[in-house]
Amino acid sequence: MATIRVYYDYFNDTLSPIWLLLHFGRGGIDWSKEHLYMPIQAPFYRIEAEEIHEDTMSLSILLEDLTINPYEAGYYGIRLDRVLKRIHKQQLLVDPYDIEQFVIQLGDLEEVLQMDVRQHYQT
Repeated sequence: MATIRVYYDYFNDTLSPIWLLLHFGRGGIDWSKEHLYMPIQAPFYRIEAEEIHEDTMSLSILLEDLTINPYEAGYYGIRLDRVLKRIHKQQLLVDPYDIEQFVIQLGDLEEVLQMDVRQHYQT
């Protein structure tokens, strides 16, 4: 299971959550799965900029990599198959096994979760 932390910074003079960091450790991501589902957990463990280790192999998760869990409320998903395709397509010189951490912009995650909520309120 991942350690979930959130990096906060000032946006429009207000302290706001910016990045969700999912730390798995080296070899901790099961790339044989199509999706990785994670619970939406709050409150988030807040970290400072100094606590983000520059030597940690991180990969950004894009909006198009995110989904919701159609079977369990309160979980979002990361489409690992898309992430792997992007790694290979962009010819990134990284072994997926070495990726220790995913970084997600909280705005992207909120957008995916809102899209799901809107489906339930359509008339």
